[in-house]
Amino acid sequence: MKNLLRYFLLLLTAGMIITSCQKELSAETGTSKGALVKDAGGNCSPATPNGTFKKDTALTNNNYVDVQVNITEIGVYFITTDTVNGYSFKASGVTVLTGANTIRLIGVGKPLAVGTDNFKVKFDGSVCDFAINVLDANGGGGGGGSYTIDCASAAPLGLFYSTLPTFGVINLTVNATAPTTYNISTDTQNGVSFTGTGGLTTGSNIITLVATAPNNVGLAPGNFTYSIVGSSCTFGVNFQSQPAGLLGILTCNVNGTFTTFNQAAFGLIIPAGGGVTDLKIIGFNNLVSSSEQMSIDLSDFQTVTAAGGTFNVNSATPDLIGTYNNPVGNPFIGEFISGTTQTNPFKITIITNTATRITGTFSGELEEDGAGTGIKIITNGIFDVPKG
Repeated sequence: MKNLLRYFLLLLTAGMIITSCQKELSAETGTSKGALVKDAGGNCSPATPNGTFKKDTALTNNNYVDVQVNITEIGVYFITTDTVNGYSFKASGVTVLTGANTIRLIGVGKPLAVGTDNFKVKFDGSVCDFAINVLDANGGGGGGGSYTIDCASAAPLGLFYSTLPTFGVINLTVNATAPTTYNISTDTQNGVSFTGTGGLTTGSNIITLVATAPNNVGLAPGNFTYSIVGSSCTFGVNFQSQPAGLLGILTCNVNGTFTTFNQAAFGLIIPAGGGVTDLKIIGFNNLVSSSEQMSIDLSDFQTVTAAGGTFNVNSATPDLIGTYNNPVGNPFIGEFISGTTQTNPFKITIITNTATRITGTFSGELEEDGAGTGIKIITNGIFDVPKG
């Protein structure tokens, strides 16, 4: 009997200690603070959906959206969206690192109708948007049509190297029976996944699947077979070892401070449909941690290269966007503003353009995105990068 009493007292003491520790931990853990990362249009940047969203099908933990948050104070967080078309997204947990964090929002509920649903994410006073396409039970989208994927048409385009961010894309031919929408994603192989959403017209359509952070850095060289979620379609992507001399040159002065973006600096030619191609030049300050990033986007590239010369954001065509991303705070963007003539517009000059490499210069003023009023003046910008 004494042994039993002694055992009971030990259990009671241990329970009191555990409860005390839990209370102390709870008292010391504050509320996480920060801001959702978004682009100039208020869209979550990036917002990476996973899974297939179908009408009248309950969502599972495989239906989620990854968003980026810049954390300024660690602690407990609870992030939610509004409820649209019978479902919503939410996430809760504890942040332990300041700076860029990827938060996974899990879908809850059941889509009630086919179509495109626009969600608002809220965190610590910041708001951003993302869209989800809901398919019918057969995998077709809104508008009453369905589609099939021509798996043999899968064509990897661009640069696929291990240890570097993947800005290569996958082009696919999709055949629709009537106007509809699509939401197509792959599984993750070698650390990388691909996804694409949009609209389809009746007949044959060429769509593009892109690799988006955090699943966009190849882990190793080799051939990897991808499967499209909800389909028997598979295709291969060959990740090459990073060769010597691959990285290009992308440098400039940011408000007078010389800054290099040479890590993974390259130019990507992106098919935009109808024989049109766009150019994206991008580079990072480093690939080890959250990094400064510079990117230049130029539309209608095949026409631009034929014309040559200098292009700036005071002209609506071709569309030119310059973006400087800092690990903390809003991005800075230079772009066309209707009805406004900018005194120091962001501009790019293409000097040489070969099948494998492009060179030129860039400069101009970038304005802080969102409600910010900051300015970044870019001077003496040069690029000499591989192209693919």
